[in-house]
Amino acid sequence: MRSQNRAQRIPGWCAFLALISITVLLRGVHLLRIAHSPIFDYHHFFPPSDMYLFDQWSQRIAGGDVLGRESYQPVVEWQLGLAPLRHWQQWYGHPLIFYKAPFYAYLVALLYRLFGEPMLPLAILQIGVAAVSAVLLVRIGAELVGPGAGWLGAILFALYGPAIHYDVLMLRGPWIVLVSLLATWQLIGLQSKPSPLRAGVLGLTLGVALVVNEGFSLLPPLALVLLACWVRRIKRVALLSGCVLVGMVIALSPVIVRNVLVGAPPLALAVTGSCVFAVFNASDSSPYFFYLPASLPRLLEASGGKLVPTLQACLASFSGPASWFLFYLRKAAGTVIPYENPDNVNYYYAALKSPILQVLPAYGLLLPLAAVGLVLALRRPTRLAPLVPATGALFVSIMLTQPLSRYRATLAVYLMPFAGAAIFQGWHWLSQRRAGPLVIALLLAAAIGAGAAAFQQRIVFGGQPADLFLYRPTEFVLGVNWYAREGRRLDALHEILAWLQHNPDTQLRRQVLPMVVALRIDKRNPAELRAFLGQAAVARGNDAEFLMGLGDLSRQRLRDGAQARAMYESALALHPSGSTRRALRRRLGNVLRHTADRPPPGGG
Repeated sequence: MRSQNRAQRIPGWCAFLALISITVLLRGVHLLRIAHSPIFDYHHFFPPSDMYLFDQWSQRIAGGDVLGRESYQPVVEWQLGLAPLRHWQQWYGHPLIFYKAPFYAYLVALLYRLFGEPMLPLAILQIGVAAVSAVLLVRIGAELVGPGAGWLGAILFALYGPAIHYDVLMLRGPWIVLVSLLATWQLIGLQSKPSPLRAGVLGLTLGVALVVNEGFSLLPPLALVLLACWVRRIKRVALLSGCVLVGMVIALSPVIVRNVLVGAPPLALAVTGSCVFAVFNASDSSPYFFYLPASLPRLLEASGGKLVPTLQACLASFSGPASWFLFYLRKAAGTVIPYENPDNVNYYYAALKSPILQVLPAYGLLLPLAAVGLVLALRRPTRLAPLVPATGALFVSIMLTQPLSRYRATLAVYLMPFAGAAIFQGWHWLSQRRAGPLVIALLLAAAIGAGAAAFQQRIVFGGQPADLFLYRPTEFVLGVNWYAREGRRLDALHEILAWLQHNPDTQLRRQVLPMVVALRIDKRNPAELRAFLGQAAVARGNDAEFLMGLGDLSRQRLRDGAQARAMYESALALHPSGSTRRALRRRLGNVLRHTADRPPPGGG
């Protein structure tokens, strides 16, 4: 009997081992691809990013300021462009409140003390965290939508491109996913068997979630409401809720003790709430993109940086309920588009460095499948109740900021069991040769995917070429500068070429050509510069002024009249405007005269 039980357990362990292996292997391959690229070093040289801020903060902790007695509330360049430093310091409030929830900074600080440079150990640790999350997702999916759907959803998580991308960066996403899944798993246990011990463990998990991410402030009240709905008897609810609160206090006690010791408000976790809310929720904020509203300084000045007055000021900035509703409707619609909206890092740029991302599933595939699976699962909605606190908190966080890729990637994890359910049910219909429901499901998924893509192109992108948004200049400029500092000038040149090939902006020449000159490739490897100019002409062959600039570089930096002449003639063939046409003819005439005056080979 014992050997029979052991034999029955082996397939389960083998399946979990296979899932963990896929999760780790794909992230490891991606890590190897970006480890020697600018992406893996952003925390050192990209000051406006959260990666840089976490790195600077953690270095202070590792350097000895363990309690944070010296204020760290950074003000970056875009903030100083709106208001002086003293205003931001006033709006942030107490100078010793943590800038963000403190867990991540202390984790990176520990890795600094243990390893010196934390990035590689952190990436490896977060890959392990992703493997734990994959196992949790199997368990959660199996309980809520069935074993087959749970396994398929976890496999989707293992393969999901955006998750792989964010799991190896100095960002909190993997930990946010882990603590939210742990909280959901505890809620599933409480739903089936409420007990003081389970409630206390849930409280501990909720407290840890708040220390990981200040955006989880809605998670505890939603969990308590759910608990009250399940139990209903007042005394029992009071007992279990008390256990939850005790667990939260235990988890939050290190932060409370620290705050008391340094003189900060005991329960304060972060100072960024008011500013972030004003950036993304004023009437002149963009529902889709990170543009600073012109009203931001006025709103913060009027509210004094206090959260509730800021909420009121932003609400008052709208002309009425209709404009307010339309604004948030657009935000909600932004959560369904396939576009991975960049924040700190760009998914599409990372895919150029790590082509594995280009062939893995992303949101454009996940959402239509999940929508079909959700329709199938809604036949038993009460089973899905444990998902409400985590998904509600994550969704509200997105609505109060923007549908940015790294925020949406955490919420997308909760779509995966439903996508798994759609795949599992589709295979079941196929095996039973039930063409009717299978065709309906496929048509529904296709309609959702096509509708989201059309909305993205026509409304979000405004009919402009998608590559303008997918391949923004920021990452390429950072990359060129990083390669140049590393002495990898040919890689910097290839970075410029990639930028030219992918971004169709007609004003690109104003940034690119000076960067090419500054690299001084002609002094080290003129053949590489000559090849680059030819490739750049192919990439931007429809831009007469850019071709003229390439011809100038050929003539001035390489003394190559033949290549310059070819560039000028190609530009003239585009029939440019009058001033550009005259400049090209003048340059072409100079090249032809210079060629005619040159003595033939072998002397005259």
